[in-house]
Amino acid sequence: MRIFNLTELGAAIRSARSAKGLSQSNLAQTIGATQEWISRLENGRLPNPGFANVMQACTAVGLGISIDDDSIQPVFDAPDDQPADLAFTTPSFLKRQ
Repeated sequence: MRIFNLTELGAAIRSARSAKGLSQSNLAQTIGATQEWISRLENGRLPNPGFANVMQACTAVGLGISIDDDSIQPVFDAPDDQPADLAFTTPSFLKRQ
């Protein structure tokens, strides 16, 4: 299943939670969140739920997350003939115009 936004992510978590027979309160207790946070996550109403929090919720309901799009290519500042040193390369979005 591919998920393209937080609303779809929340629906997938809700479906998996329901399939496991967990209530929102059960899931919240399992991951150290509140029932309200779970509700907002499932309804796509958390603008930035935090990746670690989402991972915990997904793991608790038996969902995995994978990144498999090979068409995404990183952009580096290094010339093509030299590998970029990620520790010292400034991402283009942080450069001053």
